[in-house]
Amino acid sequence: MNLPKYLFSAAIAIATWAIPAQDNLLAQTPNCDNPQTQTDMNICAAIYYETADRQLNRVYQQLPSQMRSQLTDPQLAWIQFRDTNCEFARSLFEGGTIAPTIHNGCLGGMTEQRTFELETYQSGGIPQSIGTSYSQVDRKLNQVYQNFRSQLNATNQNKLQTAELAWIEFRDANCAFEANQINNGENICKIRMTEQRTEELAQLMDLTP
Repeated sequence: MNLPKYLFSAAIAIATWAIPAQDNLLAQTPNCDNPQTQTDMNICAAIYYETADRQLNRVYQQLPSQMRSQLTDPQLAWIQFRDTNCEFARSLFEGGTIAPTIHNGCLGGMTEQRTFELETYQSGGIPQSIGTSYSQVDRKLNQVYQNFRSQLNATNQNKLQTAELAWIEFRDANCAFEANQINNGENICKIRMTEQRTEELAQLMDLTP
């Protein structure tokens, strides 16, 4: 199975989302299959994230209690990574009307990714990597990271660094969990998560004004 992609650009991807209306968000929800204005996109992106978050919570609560206990540290680390990463994504569009769409698109995409991982744990496995060499994917990530960082101002460089440190903590906690799920789980996890992080940064770099 291909790795689920983060949807940093809700403005680009939003037309493909099938988003149910949420009465508690807005009395009159716009048509999120075809939003017509930036305001509509912002509203639909918020609905997208709320819908994804509800699904994540449902899946998490369905996990065996012992697995939920083992996932406490990884899940807390993921929340920290999610928040710092999406704040970084939002800050790249600071002052623009698209910033809320970018922020909620990032939150929703990361939440969908985490839900997919939890569902895979629930079925007794772990998501698989594409490559087989951690050193190779790690070098590629460092190249993309340094290239992206060189294009940013000092404030956003600091935000990127904060998000990257949070990702490292999440990677380490999550791969320690996956190490106990299958043989060679830690190595597969590190390769997969590094592949994902490289793709995420590359996608966001492409979208940066």
